[in-house]
Amino acid sequence: MVPNSEMLFGNFFNDPKIANKFLERFAEDNIAKITQNNTGGVFNSVLNPLVAAMTPFKAELGDMDTTETQLLGKTQTVDGFIAGLKTFMRDNYIPIAGKLGGDKVPAFLEFYPNGKTEYTNITKTKMPTVMTRLKTAATNNSAVLGATLTAQLQGFKAQWETVRGLQLDKKAALKTNRTERSVARQNVELCLLAVVRFVANKYVGDVEKCGMFFNFSLLFGVHHTGKEETPVTPEG
Repeated sequence: MVPNSEMLFGNFFNDPKIANKFLERFAEDNIAKITQNNTGGVFNSVLNPLVAAMTPFKAELGDMDTTETQLLGKTQTVDGFIAGLKTFMRDNYIPIAGKLGGDKVPAFLEFYPNGKTEYTNITKTKMPTVMTRLKTAATNNSAVLGATLTAQLQGFKAQWETVRGLQLDKKAALKTNRTERSVARQNVELCLLAVVRFVANKYVGDVEKCGMFFNFSLLFGVHHTGKEETPVTPEG
């Protein structure tokens, strides 16, 4: 069997199939095993850097989780705004037509050029165009619509820009968190590699003893306990 250079010398933890939560779980399990067998501080040189690297990694994972939760809230706010717009334009179809002289006149078609279905099927990508059109149409017909209805129709554009802007800000923050987290993750990966090679060097050729320090199935969401987790007696 020809040795795989990438597995021997590369960073095999840098795998897109290894989710952050699984890397975190694997690392914590490894820390527990190393700590259990750290008689006389024999593993301190690789244990301490790994423990230190886990702090920013876990913190950034927490930041991302918080940002994702906030983003979900902002998405719900955007979806709620769109739902409210649909209801408003449906309920005011007849009132607007009545004020403007019917649903066939040019002034009415400024608001409903494609009928009510345009609002029923509206998407986020179409919102900016429709919001601008509503504001312009309301301004052009303000004398007939009256102050209250005009203000409601004109206000949709600014309201949309506010709720959509908040959502986009959260998306940008999430992207930043993911970029920063990759640095923290890489540090954890390299520290884990150092542990793997330290153990391999300490128990050269003893696959069974080395394997007791690592539950690699944790990296892929499968938890097999494998061998009984008993302390390893350090040698030399």
